[in-house]
Amino acid sequence: MTTTTTTTIIHRRPSLLLLLLISVMISLTNTVNALSKPVAVLGGTGRLGQQTVRQLINQNIPVKCLVRPDSKNLPKEWENEPLVEIVRGELLLLNGKGQPTYGITNAKPSSELMECLNGCHQCIAVYGATRRTKVSDFFLFLLNKEIEDIDPIHAKQINYRSIQGLLKACTASGGECTHIIRITGKGENPTGKISILINLLGSFAKAWNYEGEELLRGQTNIGYTIIRPGIMKEKIDEKKKKKDDDPVEPRYLELMDDGGNELKVSAVEYNEIGELITELIVIENNENKLNNRRVTLAAMNVEGIPKEDGRKTLKERVLALRNDRRDFPKSLIDQHKSAVYGFAKKLALFGTITIVSLIWFIINKVF
Repeated sequence: MTTTTTTTIIHRRPSLLLLLLISVMISLTNTVNALSKPVAVLGGTGRLGQQTVRQLINQNIPVKCLVRPDSKNLPKEWENEPLVEIVRGELLLLNGKGQPTYGITNAKPSSELMECLNGCHQCIAVYGATRRTKVSDFFLFLLNKEIEDIDPIHAKQINYRSIQGLLKACTASGGECTHIIRITGKGENPTGKISILINLLGSFAKAWNYEGEELLRGQTNIGYTIIRPGIMKEKIDEKKKKKDDDPVEPRYLELMDDGGNELKVSAVEYNEIGELITELIVIENNENKLNNRRVTLAAMNVEGIPKEDGRKTLKERVLALRNDRRDFPKSLIDQHKSAVYGFAKKLALFGTITIVSLIWFIINKVF
């Protein structure tokens, strides 16, 4: 009986090994096919965008970059790079006046955006609003006119309505592009000093970034990875962090899911976030469940060496990320605006009192 059983196992073993080999080959083929698919990059000419494209190329991942028609900031390394395809055009469809279509419901994707997404399973959106608040904005507000609805480079258009157009483009792609990686920032504390200052000086960039996040979280057929990085820099000057001859502590990029509000804001380098995005692209392709990943994470540098098992490398920390489990506020735009306008009123009152006091002082001195 034992001899027969042993003989059966020996005869079956080659078949089992063959099945295992076929399974591995299929898995490797799927991975290669996934990685051979281009990744769409929106905002690729920016500092973070260039770092991201560079690292994707280093991983032999082809990219399709949507670049503005008038952009002259193309890296020279892209010129003869076979893995980079340039698509020139606007993100949103232009109207008869040559301006993007606006409105809560009518933000429409351009044909160039559709072309850029064609053949891509993933899209990386690393663009952001750069408009600075103007004094005239406050006068328009007093006249009950919102500059955010008429200025094409306002944060509302760049950080919010462009996401509307992008989502419509992904839907129109017939389910081909099923995952979006979006760079935003911490924006769940409207009354925080940093939030108020950024919103005040940057045309509510932080506020509209959060509203754009909510558009992504509201999707059911499109997966997302929202990255909230720290203060992004070209290079962190370690010497400035320490006094005298104190030794520089090692640091690593920590990741925290569910929004990462508990993670302290710190400086991060563009190349660190670029590496994170590339790692996400590779891992998400391997998982082959792009539309199922729904993560909002914070990425900050912390001092020390990661010692926890399963979190020692960036790849392990990415694999440990879990899908959003808590309910995020549906909208915070009113709270953001209220905090900024309240601060602006106090600032105006302080300025008025200062000027009146100065005039009163001069009058008393002269007369």
